[in-house]
Amino acid sequence: MNSETIYAKESGSSLPKIFVISAAFMILAGGLHILYADPLFPGYAPEPGNPLRSVLLAITMILTSVRMLFTLSYLLRRSMNWEEAMGIPFAFLLYFIFFSVLVRFNAASTGWLEWTGLAFFIAGSCLNTGSELGRHFWKRRAENKGKLYTKGPFSLARHINYTGDIIWVTGMACITGSIYSVPVILFVFSFFAFFNGPMLDKYLKQKYGEQYRAWAQNTKSLIPGIF
Repeated sequence: MNSETIYAKESGSSLPKIFVISAAFMILAGGLHILYADPLFPGYAPEPGNPLRSVLLAITMILTSVRMLFTLSYLLRRSMNWEEAMGIPFAFLLYFIFFSVLVRFNAASTGWLEWTGLAFFIAGSCLNTGSELGRHFWKRRAENKGKLYTKGPFSLARHINYTGDIIWVTGMACITGSIYSVPVILFVFSFFAFFNGPMLDKYLKQKYGEQYRAWAQNTKSLIPGIF
């Protein structure tokens, strides 16, 4: 896959975005069903998980869906191609379906881990959406046309918005209270660190040239000052 497949090639259609939004809310409904339905399936009614853990996960799932809708309908000005659109629902299957299964079958009491997870979720969500909002308003100014945005949180790491994604997913994983959520965190980090991040770097280097090289020389990819 070349760097322009996702970031430069546009479909010219709103259908991929509509597909992603529709799929995400259908998956959200599936996750909420897993958390609260009784019976879960006809003839199968497992005991619900810890009520507080279920509420915390449900809140994070709903807020994630709302942020996704805001991002696709307002912040993402370019059109989305089908290759990009097909990958997003897979992530929601992990966050909404898999995490809901872990919570439904976890009746253990809640404690510091779940509340720490909620704090991580809020911090990561603010970092992700806040950094993208800053970039959005900056790029709307006529004097910034054709310039690379390297201010605000993006002065700390080139893909600080992805860092926010990793943090809020980690928060949701903590809320599940399950060790089986750890591979999801590792998958999300690896995806941004070794696939999506490098692909975007290549595209930005091609588009912005010296602006990007000067930025990349002094700014790490995901973890400020480290990686």
